[in-house]
Amino acid sequence: MQDMIYVGAVALGVAITLLVAFQLNSDITDQLNNSTMIDNTRPMEQASVSLQIFDYGFIAILISLLLATILLAYQIPTNPIFLPVSIIFLAIIVLLGTIYVNVFNKFSQTSFIQSAANSMPWITTVMQNFHVVSAVLGTIVIIAMYSSRGVRRREAV
Repeated sequence: MQDMIYVGAVALGVAITLLVAFQLNSDITDQLNNSTMIDNTRPMEQASVSLQIFDYGFIAILISLLLATILLAYQIPTNPIFLPVSIIFLAIIVLLGTIYVNVFNKFSQTSFIQSAANSMPWITTVMQNFHVVSAVLGTIVIIAMYSSRGVRRREAV
């Protein structure tokens, strides 16, 4: 369950980093277009296209982190007596997910980043609904943890 906190922090960090990179690239490209010294802005335009690809890469990173969390949770031997603690921890994770959503919304609505946030729809959609994503996937992790008894070692008798 603690992995969900790290997944949220990584998702927030990657989303903010990609938005800033996209906006900086856009600003540099605009300045180069206005410059009379440099007339070739093709590399910057290619960088802009590459950053658009990272919008889909964000989804791939997030899905891979969440699948790893689910698979590792399935391998943990867990006693059902800890289920109430897991549910309380899930509530804390959803609360942190809401905080991540608020941080991302405040950041993405600034005048500097707003155009980049509009250009990257997947990052914006996932991060604006991250509390729902964390609740659903946290529930799946709990189900995975308590549906199996994990990988148990054979004890010598």
